[in-house]
Amino acid sequence: MRKLVVITVALFLVPVVSNAQTAEELRAQAQVLLQKIQQLQLQLGTTGTVNPGTGIVVDSSSCPQIGRVLGVGSSGDDVTRLQQFLARDPSIYPERNISGYYGPLTEAAVKRWQARFNIVSSGTPATTGYGQVGPRTAAAMSLQCSTYGGGVGTGGGGTVGGFIRVTPISGNAPLTVSVEATVNTVNACTPATYTIEYGDGTAPASIVVPAGNCRQMVQTFTHTYSNPGTYLVTLSSGAHRTTATVIVSGSTSQPPSSITPDSVTGAPGSGAAPLTVQFKGVINGSRSCDGGTYTLEFGDGQSSSLPYPADGCQSYAFSISHQYTETGVFTARLYKPGGALASSVSITVNAGSSQIDSLLASPSNGSAPLSVAFSGVINGSKACDGTGVYTLVFGDGQSTQLQYNAGACQAFSYNVSHQYAQGGTFTARLFRGTETGTLAGSATISVTGSSSSGTYSIVSVTPAVGGNIYTTSVNISYPTCGGYSFSWGDGSSPKTVAAAGTCTSTSNTTLTHTYSTGGSYTVILRDGNGALKSTASVVISM
Repeated sequence: MRKLVVITVALFLVPVVSNAQTAEELRAQAQVLLQKIQQLQLQLGTTGTVNPGTGIVVDSSSCPQIGRVLGVGSSGDDVTRLQQFLARDPSIYPERNISGYYGPLTEAAVKRWQARFNIVSSGTPATTGYGQVGPRTAAAMSLQCSTYGGGVGTGGGGTVGGFIRVTPISGNAPLTVSVEATVNTVNACTPATYTIEYGDGTAPASIVVPAGNCRQMVQTFTHTYSNPGTYLVTLSSGAHRTTATVIVSGSTSQPPSSITPDSVTGAPGSGAAPLTVQFKGVINGSRSCDGGTYTLEFGDGQSSSLPYPADGCQSYAFSISHQYTETGVFTARLYKPGGALASSVSITVNAGSSQIDSLLASPSNGSAPLSVAFSGVINGSKACDGTGVYTLVFGDGQSTQLQYNAGACQAFSYNVSHQYAQGGTFTARLFRGTETGTLAGSATISVTGSSSSGTYSIVSVTPAVGGNIYTTSVNISYPTCGGYSFSWGDGSSPKTVAAAGTCTSTSNTTLTHTYSTGGSYTVILRDGNGALKSTASVVISM
């Protein structure tokens, strides 16, 4: 029966602000202790590793082996390994829910682990990395698990087994590591081939154990990681697989060629208002691991925030659009989290070619009934704050509204048809807004043929209709073909009748209206062209 020896190693995590000499001394001491642990394991025939700080013997499957940033919403085998790692300590992960999904329970456990080992204890995943497993947290977990990975499996026609030791397991790019591979730890006499993959896409290395070699073999390889990232070094043979994690960071001590300058560009750089500009660029070009928020000020009083996560240790590209509605030269400025100017770009916005509101009529003369096509331009100034409507009055008592999108900041063309039923000279008018707005254009229409015969008149006014002192009836006479418009003088909508029939007849009608309050009012009768024809007074006595 094998004996299991448990060795407790105290692990002290040095805060980021500690000096480099102290950290290196502690790391060297830890390496010496781990080497002694390995020697004891080999002597006892055990295949596990000792978890520093807990004394728990675990194999490589207990190490999370995280190769990406994990946060709420992540899922996969690496999340499962992370949950298994955290669940070993009930005070860290009391729920022990191994689901493979990174939810609120996993996030809470990661926060407890980070706080216990002085990684981070406040903030958010986006600002400080609190509750998120990034490179710094993954490296600390890897150190706690030890730098060893090992195990035994079956493959290659016989029993195989081995482990690797990688030093160093973290550092700035470019980082050169040493991979010491111990293979055939089961002392098998059958041939086998072991493969070492570095996790960065480069060519793997191989170790061949020949037939009849019934003892362990140790080989050491060196490899250089050029770019920041989290890499998984893997030793495999058949079904056997063991791994170790290497964290390569990109700090300010990395080569200048790997630093991307912060930048902002805008396209197009000029144009007519309203002008939509697409801004693109790079933030966190220094690849800081601290997290923060850049600010992009557009130069017209507006701005946008550009946050980047902590523990990412990499630069980020951004793209954001903005619309300038005013004319002028604007300088968009990109500021770093501390307020320092990172980059800027100028945008020129001009008024463009403005147009004039207009009203055209075709044909402008002819015999009744005459159909006229009206066309022209509205919002020719390209205003962005208009009422959204123009009113076209045809001059025969009828009108129509021309609506447009006021926020579009551009001119619009229109086409409207109208038929004049009687002879006469009519003035069509285009108003901005309602009929009381500013005159924008006019056109004169001459229609020959029958014109109104007969007269317009207010025949009688009858107050207190039906015993209601507020109700009044008015009898009017008008030529049928001319139509009419009748106003009660109290601001209510006028009564309008379009021209119809022949001009040889006269119509007579009675109109009734109820006033809301007492007073003196003037009722007005106009012809179909809007010309005043007759008036009368109405007095409502209380």
